[in-house]
Amino acid sequence: MKKHVIEDFDSLQKYYRTIENPFFAVNKYPYSTLIGIENLINNFEILAFLNSKEAELIAKKHKISFFMGGNIKGEIKGEDCPDMSQLYNQIGKDENRKTISILKDDKIIDYLKIFKNKPVLLFYRISKGLLKTFKEHDWIIVGSDYNVRGKYDNKIYFNKILEEINLPVPRYIIISQEEIDYNNIVKSLGDKIVIQFPNSYSGSGTFIIYSEEDFNIAISSERFLKQKNKNLHRKIRITKYVNRKLSPVMGVCCTKEGIVYTDLYHQIIDAPEVVKKEKGTGVYCGNEWTSAKFSEGIKKQAYNAAEKIGTYLKNKEGYKGYFGLDFVLDDETKTLYPIEVNVRLIGSFPVFSMLQEVHKQPLIQAIQILQYLDRDDYVLDVESLNREMKGNMQGSYLHIYSNSSEAVYNKGELEAGIYSVEEEGDIKFCRPSYSLLDLKNDHEFLVSQGVPHRNTKYVDYKSVVNIVTKGSFMDMDGESTGFAKQVVSFCYDTLNLSH
Repeated sequence: MKKHVIEDFDSLQKYYRTIENPFFAVNKYPYSTLIGIENLINNFEILAFLNSKEAELIAKKHKISFFMGGNIKGEIKGEDCPDMSQLYNQIGKDENRKTISILKDDKIIDYLKIFKNKPVLLFYRISKGLLKTFKEHDWIIVGSDYNVRGKYDNKIYFNKILEEINLPVPRYIIISQEEIDYNNIVKSLGDKIVIQFPNSYSGSGTFIIYSEEDFNIAISSERFLKQKNKNLHRKIRITKYVNRKLSPVMGVCCTKEGIVYTDLYHQIIDAPEVVKKEKGTGVYCGNEWTSAKFSEGIKKQAYNAAEKIGTYLKNKEGYKGYFGLDFVLDDETKTLYPIEVNVRLIGSFPVFSMLQEVHKQPLIQAIQILQYLDRDDYVLDVESLNREMKGNMQGSYLHIYSNSSEAVYNKGELEAGIYSVEEEGDIKFCRPSYSLLDLKNDHEFLVSQGVPHRNTKYVDYKSVVNIVTKGSFMDMDGESTGFAKQVVSFCYDTLNLSH
């Protein structure tokens, strides 16, 4: 049998046209990290627990043929939808509690049985509860390996792996969280340090310290004490602070033929326009591709790290599929330090998939999915894919956070769709949309990803909505652009988040 050779966007798209399985993006909202690849797939549907303003837009594009709305305050419930609240209340604590509720509903289970070919279910990340649910059904599951993710989410363990495979690591110490002595730390690392709890995420367990005063404030804060109570390992990592403006990131995929990886692009971290210091430091706020221009020397360091870490995960852990690789770039030495591996899809999706489609790059998410399908009628040309997956792309996006630890409600509403910043500075709504593909120029921006109906409740600095543009929200100095400041101000004013 002659095999399909997948070497670029066109050959990847052509191969996907041969796949007859139905695909389901299963997530809390109809707009999720899992869409963005729907234009490659013959039969793509969405299962969602909550309603949001994009639902109708996506349905009009024929991308949803089955939708449910959770019976949650502030959300609109569909007319012909199962009431998920009873199932939801029966499920114990789990990060995918809403998603599990979907897969426990008898109507959903019966619906997934009607297809001739096995349903392929796409997940952002796997949890214990989902693993238990999967055992009851004959579905093809696409998601990160739960056990591997658990190991590599630990920042202390990841440091040891970096040293084992001879990649650069900033100077650090591992100590008990009960024995933190500022003077001893300064003697080892200097007066600028970063304290991190090993299994924290989104900046919640990261504390950047510039002085003894910062140190004393940090270790007595409510956030620090909360992390100590959650930290089962009782150990923390303290690292010498790397002078940097930028926090690059790249996508990597372990395949049976080798390691495939994207170019470097920016993470937007601690943007003051959208996140308050009380939430933490090192807080992920979005991604920037438009202004991402790195030297060949820096790119070479990134590619080397992707190959080494990907090969290690594949050979030592048997890992397959996608992971995100985070770096910090030392301003002085131009050393690119890998600092974190996220064994799952990351927050840059689905925008990243949409950008790759616009720029005719092979979609790394589509390559990830292939690793979970039991098919032997294709082969990946890894060298060609790695070449095709490089180059500058035009796009940027930001989270709009609720910016309060207390409950707030949006007293105003944003429409799901595309807005334009006019020459005179006014911002006006142009047209409904949920996709980056509908943006026409860099003066426009898209409001999407869970656009809330009026009076939706948000607690503890939650992400409210995303804004996306072909323009730029951040420059190469790590500063927010004037365009970003104007757009963010407009969104907050319109949402009117208040108690």
